[in-house]
Amino acid sequence: MAADDANSPRLSDVILSYLEANPNAGDTLDGVVMWWLGPNRSRVSRSEVSEALESLVEQGRIQKSAPAGGETIYSLKTARSKR
Repeated sequence: MAADDANSPRLSDVILSYLEANPNAGDTLDGVVMWWLGPNRSRVSRSEVSEALESLVEQGRIQKSAPAGGETIYSLKTARSKR
């Protein structure tokens, strides 16, 4: 998302909004770009999405998991996983 577009929601807010509306969602970086960002996806780079996801992980807002031999999956941090 263009940094100078003051009317655009922050990328991390868009991701969190999607997860709040779809709390059982989980996807890879490419899946997040393709499906979670809706009409915003054409305005952001893959690296911007990756940075936003990692920031949300660091903040404890979302979690990531890497199944054996698979890609990293991002999802909403559940009450069970907050322990």
